[in-house]
Amino acid sequence: MRFPNLLPVVLFAALFSNCGDGTPTRQSNPRSRTIRPPQRAIAGDVVPVPSAKPARPFRPSRSPNAVPNLWPKDLRVNTLVSNHGVGTAGEPGIAAVADGTGGAFVLWEDSGVGVIRTQRLDMTGNALWSTGVVSTSPAYQASPSAVSDGSGGVLVAWIDGRNGGCDSISQLNCALSAQHLDGSGAKLWGDDGVAISSRAAYPAANRFAMIADNTGGAYLAWSSGQDTYRCCSIYMQHVTGDGRTLWVSNGIRIGELPTVITGPGVTGPRLIPDGEGGAIVVWWNQQFADGTWVMTAQRIDAVGHAAWGDDVTLPFPAPGHSNFDAISDGAGGVILGVQLNDVPGSHATHLYLQRISAGGQPLWGGQGALASSQVGEQTSPALVADQQGGAFVAWSLYDQNAESNNRVGIAHLSRTGNALWPTEVIVTATSAGQLAPRLASDGNGGVIVGWDDCRSAGASDCASTYDLYTQHLDREGRRVWNEEGFPVATAKNNQGVDYGAEKRPGFEMIPDGAGGILFLWPDGRDRPCSAASAASCDLYMQRVSP
Repeated sequence: MRFPNLLPVVLFAALFSNCGDGTPTRQSNPRSRTIRPPQRAIAGDVVPVPSAKPARPFRPSRSPNAVPNLWPKDLRVNTLVSNHGVGTAGEPGIAAVADGTGGAFVLWEDSGVGVIRTQRLDMTGNALWSTGVVSTSPAYQASPSAVSDGSGGVLVAWIDGRNGGCDSISQLNCALSAQHLDGSGAKLWGDDGVAISSRAAYPAANRFAMIADNTGGAYLAWSSGQDTYRCCSIYMQHVTGDGRTLWVSNGIRIGELPTVITGPGVTGPRLIPDGEGGAIVVWWNQQFADGTWVMTAQRIDAVGHAAWGDDVTLPFPAPGHSNFDAISDGAGGVILGVQLNDVPGSHATHLYLQRISAGGQPLWGGQGALASSQVGEQTSPALVADQQGGAFVAWSLYDQNAESNNRVGIAHLSRTGNALWPTEVIVTATSAGQLAPRLASDGNGGVIVGWDDCRSAGASDCASTYDLYTQHLDREGRRVWNEEGFPVATAKNNQGVDYGAEKRPGFEMIPDGAGGILFLWPDGRDRPCSAASAASCDLYMQRVSP
């Protein structure tokens, strides 16, 4: 990369009662609420680590066209000779969690030997651990997900093949396992971790969700065919900070009916904290009987009860679409962003947003709120809360003829679902080739966006030339960094990978809690790589700060 005049900077409860079959008991509710829009070598050396400090916001520059800072160079994270590449076929193959001191815990799937590797970096990018692993089991491990334990450590979950029938080729009999690492990298749940579900069946096909419970443990949700010959239903488990699973073995089943969500092109369930020690789970429910697609949500309390009684269902026009995102509204509810094919007979899709209250009531009308009326295929929805009850939503306006023509747009909606900017904002003034955005709040009413970028590509080689770019929009929607976006990583070949037709982001982007944003990505600068050739990928990180 070539960035003149850039200075190096400092980086960064009880047991629940349930039905005998594991289905959560349901509190009274007269009827479901329906709206109808039109629409993963031993853990390394122990080193002293600083105490966690309160996270601070991004602290954006107020100068127009300001240039943010980067580390002197991109940091390669997987440095062992034995590392065989960052796994991406078992998406996601990477995970990053802020450590509370400006650094990060980093986890990745070493696709050459099928293990989840671990590292901790301080705020300047120095490695604090010898690279470790989450489990000494020889079984296949893939698709790490991680959350903070709130005490300077990290909880990690992954797809596990110790039962057999789960490897890099077939993932039809996978289990889910988890581990707790303290700030020095020591394994707190034994060498092999604990089982979340020993028969999760299909979790790798649709991924799984994990959030902290804010008491040192975590909630997990996944799709599974474990109780039916048809895939799948949604299951959940609550694990404590000392590694005890609080609910029935293999998790409780969420929802009354199985749902068709079997392909890797379908977005897995989402989990959102409810602010009262429980979680809201959201998933697509496509029924066998008639093929209808129904966005479904349920609030599960800390002991496994379905707090909303019947599931909240939001049916959308057939044939629906699998891309969606969900975030907390800051008041115990959830905001959803859904990609819908609302123009019959065409490829055109639009993003609709809906807010569900803490009590389970949809708040943004029968139609939900339209993010943008842009004509085309609006895909890869990403949401982040605006800290005022509303949300920023980003998408890629997809050009099926040439990805190098794609543009990323952003809109800002209020807590009532009204647009706060006169129109959507495109993240660059003129350049195109933007895909798969991620968002982070700047803590001052604005938003940071990152995306895969192939502006230098021809019409047919976008994925092999991905770069990473970012942009800062202030509260009024004005571009703060270079009108054409700011380059985070522009080495040769690809920075980030292509996850196929759904165009999910091929990188991670998280606030570091010390005023910066961390980017983590599979990288092909030494040898081109892709989701289908994960053994060729390396893992790199960069920090952006004002």
